[in-house]
Amino acid sequence: TITNFTTQNQNLNTGSLNSNGPTVQGIYDFSAYSALVTTPGLLTNPNYTTLGYGTIPGNNGKGTVEGFEFSSVVPLKIITPMLDGLNVIGNFAHTDSQIKFSNGNTITLPGLSRNVYQWQIFYEKMGFNARASYTHRSGYLGDYALFNAQVTANLTKAQDTLDAQVGYDFKTGPLNGLSLYIQGHNLTNSSSIS
Repeated sequence: TITNFTTQNQNLNTGSLNSNGPTVQGIYDFSAYSALVTTPGLLTNPNYTTLGYGTIPGNNGKGTVEGFEFSSVVPLKIITPMLDGLNVIGNFAHTDSQIKFSNGNTITLPGLSRNVYQWQIFYEKMGFNARASYTHRSGYLGDYALFNAQVTANLTKAQDTLDAQVGYDFKTGPLNGLSLYIQGHNLTNSSSIS
């Protein structure tokens, strides 16, 4: 398990994504960029071609992703009929990942948290519905685009978020088929901090 995200950042940025990593050289067809040619007559001239030499980052590493997930939905009316319409959902996912570049550097898969769990309680009955959802996501290695269009990796810290929704679905009368909802996302004001 890799826990040192500073090392992961260095490994990613000397892995296969940026200038210090392995590269592949070859001849590539650049015809997709022909609209950028300022002298269109060159494209029909037999002395010119849209083929050219290029060096690109090489994707020559390998990796693994393993994990498991548990999920359960419990209608609370099994406890007592008075709780009919009230339900609870629980979910837990655990993931281990590793990417090893050809130069020997190792990182976790960017964007993948080791642990994610979610609890949701919701009520749905007679057109009325309400739900609240709490999610925890452990820290992960995130890909971030820099101003120069390069990609860098940074630790994105753990997040806890709370979302909620209240609504009503009209089933009869002149408003039949109309649904009204009020939603709140990230009520904990959790930031994505890297």
